[in-house]
Amino acid sequence: MALLLMGSNCARTVNDCPEGTAIPNVNFDSGSRECLPFDEICFTEDRGSTIACVDCPTCDPYEHNDGGVPDASIDGEVPECESDTDCSEIDAARCDTETGTCVGCDQDLSCIGVDAFERCDADEGLCVECKPISEELDCGATSCNPATFECTDTERGSRIVCESCVSDSDCGPDLGCVPMTFGETPRTGGYCLQRVGTEPCAQPFAFPLAETRESLSGAAPALYCGVKEDLTTCEAVWDLVNNETCEDDIDCPAPGGFCRPVGALGLRCTYECTVPSQCLDPDDGSGSTCGDNGGTAEEKYCGG
Repeated sequence: MALLLMGSNCARTVNDCPEGTAIPNVNFDSGSRECLPFDEICFTEDRGSTIACVDCPTCDPYEHNDGGVPDASIDGEVPECESDTDCSEIDAARCDTETGTCVGCDQDLSCIGVDAFERCDADEGLCVECKPISEELDCGATSCNPATFECTDTERGSRIVCESCVSDSDCGPDLGCVPMTFGETPRTGGYCLQRVGTEPCAQPFAFPLAETRESLSGAAPALYCGVKEDLTTCEAVWDLVNNETCEDDIDCPAPGGFCRPVGALGLRCTYECTVPSQCLDPDDGSGSTCGDNGGTAEEKYCGG
């Protein structure tokens, strides 16, 4: 008589059935020796085997042990995994040995072997490209975005005051990557700003922000020097610093920027101000004043 696997919903006859087929227990007991494909051997709610049920988990794969008898788990279901090496998906890189299923990672070791994603974001159970704490190993000379756990194109320490950033490590010494607003609208990402108290803040980035802020890398809330956020943005201030020429406001696309006569320089991209300390340093020339260009402008602006 053919060798029969008992205690399973798939009564596979090793000698008689081709690979990938088996005889259901109920059929074998009734005298049938027809070999059916695994995907036609189904489980009913009471775990009985039939060929006419709605929910059809497959009995495949059945792996032979050294004695030639197929190995099977309880109820005929084969575990998805036995160790982490059996799991390689970004969102399922760890083997839960109690359930035999691949689940989310809980430490970096779980992600070894997941190509290009060998760090673990344990909060989300996802394998990721990098983590800030190991960004030098993960990203080389560039930074790791702490929001997305992806390597950026920004060289660490290369960004200066009021330049855009996503991580504290993007910024130079004594600078933090801080979220900012223009009016009530949050700006995308952050900006490298100097903490109040480390050393005097230099114009035109000397205006203290309204409240303490936590950096995008999670540094404790602190006071920072920047620009007057209800009037302008870092980009608009940099246009004046860089002496950007213009003929009309459309030539000054930075939020909070516009085109006005700046002293003897002629038309330049500048921005609104309330006091001269929000403008360029007096040693830097025409853009250091805050006025309405002798009453000809509707607003006070740097260089007016």
